[in-house]
Amino acid sequence: MNDKIKKVATFLLCGASVLIMSVALFACSSDGKEEKYDVAIRVECSDGDTYEFSFGEHEKHVKIADDGISRTFEVPQYRLKGYKYDGWLDRLHQTDAKFELDCFQIIDGYIYEDIESINGPGEYCVQILTDSAIMSLTDYTKWLLYITIE
Repeated sequence: MNDKIKKVATFLLCGASVLIMSVALFACSSDGKEEKYDVAIRVECSDGDTYEFSFGEHEKHVKIADDGISRTFEVPQYRLKGYKYDGWLDRLHQTDAKFELDCFQIIDGYIYEDIESINGPGEYCVQILTDSAIMSLTDYTKWLLYITIE
């Protein structure tokens, strides 16, 4: 009976070894590289203006005349250079959150409080971050739109 236990144990160990080596070989066969894309985005302002960040552009500075309008921002479209579809991709729903926007007021060169909207004379920064749904596609994860209202 001792021989039967040894044969079963040997058979199980060999089977486990083959399984482990197969998994390891499969894991090593992929090059581990995710395909990356340059990203372009369109930022829409509630005042009707659109600010487009082209491929490789991550900072933009604009000046706006003070008109008393309160402004909010969103990213309705983005583009992936070299992707199978070359046009603009739409965010279909608010829950299709590929981008997170935060607005900040800049006072004396320092970024201060996070604000809901931009309103009145001053310097502001709209920071656009990608979430995990698109970060795996790109090395670029942050865009900055600096707005001066005079």
